[in-house]
Amino acid sequence: MFNKIRELIFFIALAFCSCNSVYTVKKATRIAEKKWVEKYDQSILEFKPYNIALLGDSIWMVTGSLPPSGWNINQQGDSTLTIITGGVPVIKIRKNDGAIIENYHTR
Repeated sequence: MFNKIRELIFFIALAFCSCNSVYTVKKATRIAEKKWVEKYDQSILEFKPYNIALLGDSIWMVTGSLPPSGWNINQQGDSTLTIITGGVPVIKIRKNDGAIIENYHTR
């Protein structure tokens, strides 16, 4: 009897649960990539690895990253300094319903 009541409570809670909720880093990342490709294009996905943080237990913030700057040395021993400039994509996603709060590029 106790198990039946517990199952009933579980299914009632599931019915009221938002299907659009974003409780994992993986889901936040998938949403970010989808929205970035819609807004920009497929090349936006080159800004990996992503930095992902949960702000105040309610907002996911997913940010792209730039490749590192650094020295390159060719076979002749000549060196060049590569400095990466530009911006990265940023998106904020509300955890409880998956709503997009902000979606921009830091150019």
